[in-house]
Amino acid sequence: MATKKRRNGSSYSGNGSNLKDIGLEHLMKLDELPIEQSMIMLKEAGIDVDEEEAIKIMEFLHLLARITIKEIFSPD
Repeated sequence: MATKKRRNGSSYSGNGSNLKDIGLEHLMKLDELPIEQSMIMLKEAGIDVDEEEAIKIMEFLHLLARITIKEIFSPD
């Protein structure tokens, strides 16, 4: 996942800093939604968040998706 720019000029990485620690860096690349679109989807679901909260939520969801993929597709 690519590094995204925040409105204030700082950036974040959708990869999270701990993917290598848990062995997920080799998995397929997941497409990311723009934060603005993520905020709209969250608002439509009744969750009103600011940009910083949306970033944290999306980073968590990407990590959860990668863990799930690893559990399903990893040989036992």
